[in-house]
Amino acid sequence: MVIKNYKLMCELLDEDVKAGNSKKYQIIEWERYFKFHKQGNSFVIDEIYLVANDKVDGRGGTSEYSDAIQNLLMDLLAINATTNNDLIIMLGVNKLLERIKLVSVNYGYCRDNTEKLATFLEMKNDFVSEFYDYNHKNLKRNLETALNQLKKKSLIQWTQEKVVVVENIEAERNELGDICLKDIDMENYNYLSGKNSLDRIQYKITTTHRQATAPEVEIILQTEKEVLIDMGIATKQGAYLSGQWSTYIKKINSKLHKKANILFAYDAYKMIINRDYILEEYADMQLMQMTDVERNINQTKINNQLSDGMLENAEGRREKLISKNQYGIPKNNNKKAQVSKNYISNTKQLIDILINKNAEDVTKEVRNTKIIPFNYIGGTLEKEKSDEFLKALGF
Repeated sequence: MVIKNYKLMCELLDEDVKAGNSKKYQIIEWERYFKFHKQGNSFVIDEIYLVANDKVDGRGGTSEYSDAIQNLLMDLLAINATTNNDLIIMLGVNKLLERIKLVSVNYGYCRDNTEKLATFLEMKNDFVSEFYDYNHKNLKRNLETALNQLKKKSLIQWTQEKVVVVENIEAERNELGDICLKDIDMENYNYLSGKNSLDRIQYKITTTHRQATAPEVEIILQTEKEVLIDMGIATKQGAYLSGQWSTYIKKINSKLHKKANILFAYDAYKMIINRDYILEEYADMQLMQMTDVERNINQTKINNQLSDGMLENAEGRREKLISKNQYGIPKNNNKKAQVSKNYISNTKQLIDILINKNAEDVTKEVRNTKIIPFNYIGGTLEKEKSDEFLKALGF
């Protein structure tokens, strides 16, 4: 989107035309809401933020949007401090977004399985990958802005850590403390041979989520680099932009399990909370008396604002690209999706499933979906009539 001059920008934003320092501060204020650059007298809008950047007013105050996310976090932390008396809370990025209702229950699983989601929704994976690529970093930034505001108030200390999910094998033991063995057919058992004794050990396998050790982090980094080299991709973002994120994750998990019994790893926020003062400030904010209905209204309000912002950004990206594109279909997968006539309708569908906090849980259906390739044909999306497609169908 291109706004020809400052005066027109003021008209569009319904603001007064100013001069001198007043104009300077007005433009700085605009930068809280959207990213832009100047071309002569024109303002070129690069991105509209889902949530405004923080504005400090000299008294430590922040924007109403950041305050809203802070309130959601405070609500979560205070409930944990009250019910569990937890000093340390560690939650994955996707899980924390879900817990404070910024995204739906489907968001995290589908982010690691974009190809399955694309097939489930009958759209090309480019649309799903583009959606996550643009929106996840904004969601993460908004979340971390709110976390930093709580940190400045000395209410929490937070870091981002690597968490591993590991398998634990524990042999079952009898009353004497010896390892339990499965029952055998004593009449036909040759106890002198000792064969198959290991097969008879009774054990149980459990999984544990915990912070990774330094050697485990090194193994994870080595494995990630190995997979990137093997796939011919330079960065993790490249895996996303090329629509190969699901394959990338599966290869990493397979290698990690063989190397270190790690089922998978993920990034998590580790929050050490100031329990007494969290509860005190929570009470001062008059959130203690919040009913479940009021809590749901607050969560719905910010969730709707984020959803509307995502759609507006998508419309802006498409308009900007179409106005610049003079050379046919772009080569970049993200831009291919953006110029498609299905882009906005697909984005709405993705928002409904991945962001809307009241979305139906479809993770089971997506998990059971068999991946089917899609391709652009005649300006629409159709299934490829190929051997790969027929094989995927089971023919």
